[in-house]
Amino acid sequence: MTTVNEDIALGLLTSVAFVLASVITLAWRMRAAGNLSWRMRQVGLLLTGGSIASFLAAEFVIAYWLFGQFALAPTVQSSLLLAVAALTPFFLFMFVVYRETKNKAN
Repeated sequence: MTTVNEDIALGLLTSVAFVLASVITLAWRMRAAGNLSWRMRQVGLLLTGGSIASFLAAEFVIAYWLFGQFALAPTVQSSLLLAVAALTPFFLFMFVVYRETKNKAN
């Protein structure tokens, strides 16, 4: 039986995984939109980057909390760390999209 805190933490981990894919798709679509000014693209990409950074921070905090609350097996700990680390390329992807969009605008 799980506690409310455990349910919330695991639910948040799951929701972040689903939301990040949508955020990246929106960023990619914004990059491809030809009718946006450079300033609007810049604002959109900064907001998207901030969103991804917030999701990454939430993932790190939840993983830290889970490690402190439970005696997790080393394989589970490794899996959690890899799952959080796997989200980092999404954040770095925003910089690639930003540079590509900036180069297109010039």
